Amino acid sequence: FRRVLFRSGSDAFFGGIRVPQSATLQPALFHRGLARGAAGAGALLIENTPVSAVVRSGRGHVLTIPGGTLRADAVILATNADAGIDNPVVERLRRRLIPIPAFALVTEKVSAEVMREALPINGPVSDTYKIVNYIAPTPDGERFIVSARAGRKDSDARTKAGRMFEYFRTRFEALRQVRVEYFWSGRFALTADWIPHMGAHEGLYYVMGCCGTGTTMATYLGHKVAQSVLGNSEARSVFERPLPKLP
Repeated sequence: FRRVLFRSGSDAFFGGIRVPQSATLQPALFHRGLARGAAGAGALLIENTPVSAVVRSGRGHVLTIPGGTLRADAVILATNADAGIDNPVVERLRRRLIPIPAFALVTEKVSAEVMREALPINGPVSDTYKIVNYIAPTPDGERFIVSARAGRKDSDARTKAGRMFEYFRTRFEALRQVRVEYFWSGRFALTADWIPHMGAHEGLYYVMGCCGTGTTMATYLGHKVAQSVLGNSEARSVFERPLPKLP
C-alpha cells in the first residue's frame, strides 16, 4: 500500500498524500452500466414507479404502486435515506437512520493553466475533516467538481453553492475568479454506529445506512443480500447485523 507525498496548489496546505491504488468514478455512468447488466441478465426495470406500501401476504408480499399492486416472493429495501414506505418494519428501520443532505457543484470551464495551478496532482483532493471538502477535475479536465458541507438553513442553491466554493476559493489563488455553473443535492444516511448494514427483518431484506460510501458499499451489500434471497452460502457478511437504535 504505497503512499506518495505531493504538493498542493495552495499555501493553506503543506501538501498531501496520494494513494496510487485509489480511484474515482462517474456514478451516473456506473449506474447505467449496472442497469444494462441487470437488464441483460433478464431483470425487469420499472422506472418512475414508487412503492408506497408493502404488506406481508402469506409467504410473500404485496406492493402498492400507482394504479395497482405487485406480488413478490421477496422484497429488498435498498432506499438508504429515502425509505418513505408505509410498512411498520420499514418505519422501524427508517427511525434508525439519520438522513444527511449532500451537495455538489461544477464550475465553469477553466484553462489548462488554471487547472494545473490549482490541482498539480491532476486528480481529486480532499481535506481531513470527518465530512470532507472535496475537489477534483471533471473527466475532460476542463472544470472543477466540488463536494462539501452546506448549511441546512440556507434558503437557496446559490447561497449553498457560494458557501461551498468559498472554502476552496479562499485557499486556492487560482480559483479566485472561477465561477460556479451547476449545483445539485441528494441525501445519504448515517447509522448510530457509523457502519453500513444489511439484514432481514420479518421477511423484508434491507441494505441501509451506507454512511457516505453508497457507490461501493451498496453495490457490494446488494450482491450479498441477493445471495441471501437465493439461500447461497456466500451471503454471509460482517455487515449483516441489526440496525442499532437512535436516541
